[in-house]
Amino acid sequence: MAALTAGALWALAFLGPRAVQPVDELALVIGRYVVFAACGLVVLARKRARLKLVGRRLILLALHLGVVGYIGFFLFIAYAVTLAGGVVAAVVTGIIPLAAAVIGNLREAIVPWRRVLGPVMLAVSGLVVLNLGRTPAAGFDGAGDRTAIGFFLALAACGAWTYFVSVNAAIQQGPSAPADTETWTALIGLGAGLGSLMLVPVAAVTSNLPALFDWSIGARFVGWSILLGFVGSWCATALWVWGARGLPATLMAQLISAESLFGAAFSLLWEQRPPTWPEIGGAVLVVAGVSLGISIFAPRRSSGRTMPTAERTATAHRSNIPTCDAEQCKQNDSKCADQ
Repeated sequence: MAALTAGALWALAFLGPRAVQPVDELALVIGRYVVFAACGLVVLARKRARLKLVGRRLILLALHLGVVGYIGFFLFIAYAVTLAGGVVAAVVTGIIPLAAAVIGNLREAIVPWRRVLGPVMLAVSGLVVLNLGRTPAAGFDGAGDRTAIGFFLALAACGAWTYFVSVNAAIQQGPSAPADTETWTALIGLGAGLGSLMLVPVAAVTSNLPALFDWSIGARFVGWSILLGFVGSWCATALWVWGARGLPATLMAQLISAESLFGAAFSLLWEQRPPTWPEIGGAVLVVAGVSLGISIFAPRRSSGRTMPTAERTATAHRSNIPTCDAEQCKQNDSKCADQ
């Protein structure tokens, strides 16, 4: 139940961009990650001794991952939700566990590529079906081109987070992997916060910041920034790590996919409409492809062996905390699903 709750909290990101209007997406990215960075600073303040053990190189890598993974992912998603709608954005990002597994298989060939082809084709077919039936998001008239742009922005978000997962996994499997996952997460959050501050000059020109001086709009914006930055990021991560302990990798992957389903459901409730048949068909094919892919990667784990890279990245992709190092994996087996 805790892992499912985490998925639901992460899925709030698909509502945020429309909930804060007329303030735009860029301002929400800044608000969310300033809050998240503040959480990280609290952790770093009480773990100063551990921070010294991380080293300058890993600190810079963590800051870099915060910018590319967190800022990049949510920035793309925020605009994708506005242009294509939350359902399209949620279903498209549902392919991330499979994409992460494929990248992991490139790094460590565990599964023959001919076996990977089937799940990939299923997921791609789902995206094609979803795109064929695209309809303009609420608030646009005849905005098919904008919806197509939103679709590709959602794909870009998948690329940003898959990069985050792959680089993060490589760091965790390296000889100088950080031992304390909470400190590592705080550093990544700090990077996201610093990256968001770099967007302030752009937001000052392009965003509707004067609207924040309206009490109701400003209060709603602050509320959603806290909701997404603290509850939807930090608290959701803690719930996931706690709830996923001891769960099989295959079940964890299904729970990860639930985030996309929650995102689609929340968006439909927001838009007050039922799903279209292309949305249903696309979601079913994407979920089927991801599920089949995880089932193919999961059995490759053998006794006495560290969980393969492909499986670890597939099952850990959304927790915002590093995957366990090799020794932890040997000890905890399926517990190493905390990113």
